[in-house]
Amino acid sequence: MAEIVPQTDATETSPAWAADPSWYQDPSWGSIHLMSDFAIWAACLAIPVVLLIFVRRRRDIPFLWVLYLFAAFVLAFGLTHLLEATQYYWPASRWLAMFKLATAIFAWATVAALFPVLPRVLRFRSPEESAQEVAQRTAELSQMAKRLTEEIDAREAMNRELRESREMLQLALTASDTGSFDWDLQSDEVVFDATQIRLTGFGGAGGRLKAQEFFDRIAEGHRDEVVEAVQRSIAENHRYEARFPFVKPDGSQVWLAAHGCVIRDVDGEPVRLIGLNRDVTGTVEREAELDETAKTAVSASRHKSRFIAQVSHEIRTPLTAMLGCIDALMPEMPEGDVRQTLRTVRSQGEMLRILLNDVLDLSKIEAGKLTIHNEPVSVPSVLASVCSLMEPLAREKGLELHRRADSLLPNRFDADPYRLRQVLLNLVGNAIKFTSSGEVTLVSRVESDGDGGTGRLVVEVRDTGIGIDPDSLARIFREFEQAGEQETGSGLGLAICHRLTSMMGGNIEACSELGGGSVFIVRLPIDDLERCELSDADGIVAESGADKIEAAQQRTYPLRLLVAEDTPAIQFVIRRIVGVVVEELVIVDNGRDAIDAVLSAEMSGEPFDLVVMDIQMPQVNGIEATRQLRRDGFDRPIVALTAGTMDEEKQECMAAGCSHFLSKPIDVESLHQLLATLARERTVARRESSTPSHPLGNHPPSNAVR
Repeated sequence: MAEIVPQTDATETSPAWAADPSWYQDPSWGSIHLMSDFAIWAACLAIPVVLLIFVRRRRDIPFLWVLYLFAAFVLAFGLTHLLEATQYYWPASRWLAMFKLATAIFAWATVAALFPVLPRVLRFRSPEESAQEVAQRTAELSQMAKRLTEEIDAREAMNRELRESREMLQLALTASDTGSFDWDLQSDEVVFDATQIRLTGFGGAGGRLKAQEFFDRIAEGHRDEVVEAVQRSIAENHRYEARFPFVKPDGSQVWLAAHGCVIRDVDGEPVRLIGLNRDVTGTVEREAELDETAKTAVSASRHKSRFIAQVSHEIRTPLTAMLGCIDALMPEMPEGDVRQTLRTVRSQGEMLRILLNDVLDLSKIEAGKLTIHNEPVSVPSVLASVCSLMEPLAREKGLELHRRADSLLPNRFDADPYRLRQVLLNLVGNAIKFTSSGEVTLVSRVESDGDGGTGRLVVEVRDTGIGIDPDSLARIFREFEQAGEQETGSGLGLAICHRLTSMMGGNIEACSELGGGSVFIVRLPIDDLERCELSDADGIVAESGADKIEAAQQRTYPLRLLVAEDTPAIQFVIRRIVGVVVEELVIVDNGRDAIDAVLSAEMSGEPFDLVVMDIQMPQVNGIEATRQLRRDGFDRPIVALTAGTMDEEKQECMAAGCSHFLSKPIDVESLHQLLATLARERTVARRESSTPSHPLGNHPPSNAVR
């Protein structure tokens, strides 16, 4: 069958497949042409789109016109293939179809390859960014180089300072006679520096030696102690410290003070002991001198205390007799000048006793033996008693002594009544002493801290005296200091007041104007103001000491009393004061006679109700006599009577068996209170049962004075 070929007009455009008659027989070749052209055109269109996206995202890329030109080329290339899709020629059309197919494949492969790498391409740095990064890195490197240079300079400076410090340390060690050592604990070898070699006098070859060689030269009595200190430092990992005498090869001795520390390895094992040895020979010698000086000072202080005690005893004995004679004469004298003279003499004697107490108290304070004994105290009563005692002195100088309470005062105030009275007596006495005309006023009040729980008792002593200049105010509370060089006196009173006030937890201050009087202010703390019972103090009037004694002399006590006293003047006073108020009074001269008299009275069935025992007596003193009586079974009160007032003397008396303690001059009021209490107790005891005799044998008194 003949092949039919379609005929076309030569003047008309042939269809795409008319270029090759074989396309009629196999149309796939024409399809390949068409599809390849369209694929190439699409790929060439996609590539400019991708480039356009890239350009829009990265406008900082240089030579953008090249990219635009390339995109135009690709786009034109694609359009060319789009136009060629309509015209094909034989015989190259088939080859052209294959090449177009290959071009389409490579074009889409290019598109496929562009999409995954596009993000990475977008991250590429532009030249400007690279330049900026290079500049930044360069600046950082410059900064690092600068810091490195500075660090190098600092290290060099540090090394220089370290060398200088090491040199200075070596100079200091040399100047202070201090040497260093380095002990290798593994090899037991010690290395000394030059100063250490000079201090010890040896150091082996090159300053190296065995540790035992060093320990062997430590003085025998200290060697074990040093070895133990070293072992303890190594075992317990603390600093090594020791001080010991070291014997040099030439036989001389030097004292060394050692300080060291243990160096350990990474496993914590000790490997070295490094440290210093300093020559402290001079220090040890000075310490020995100071110890000897301290012993001398302690001995001198003891001698001073004994001297003060002895002087106190010697002064108190005649003072006791003097005041006792006045107390004995007072009731017999009618009101008038003589009686007033006796009162004046007695008040001056009381002032002398206060001064004597100040001396003793200062000695106690310096020795650290003065103590405060707090108990409930009636402040109004204390103020009244102070004014009562000081009123004769004020009257003698023509002064007015006033007492005023600006608020209610505590009836039960925790304080030491004796020390509180002592402070106020000193202040009022000083005010009277340095006031020639006018008045002295004792002003008191209670101040609250605001919360109602705590407060303070404030007592002011005001005078119209000579006053104190500002320069002297700073030193008036010092021992043996006074406000004016023209004044005379011990200068102890204010110092004692300052010390005692501080010991009671308070303070004292003074304000004054030269020629305008002075004010001394004492403040003492009140811990529980809410529970403190307060009362009006202005209406309380205290009896004078003379009035109390005179009233006490009117009483009688059914007691048998033995007094052991070796001083005739004191015996006379006791007869006049005590003998008239007791049922029977026996006086003996020494402790031996006191023992005999007491035991004899026990045997006779008429025992003594009270024994007053002077401590310092011939033959047998009061301490030994008291001990003997207690050993023999005498259980009634024994009162120690002594001119000594030191606490250790009181404790010794109480330890010996005394039940009470009276100091000279005799406090007649306290003695009468004791007699009254004892009389009441004996009266009750006699009512309950009769007193049995004590079969101790017959010991008649040898020198009894009845």
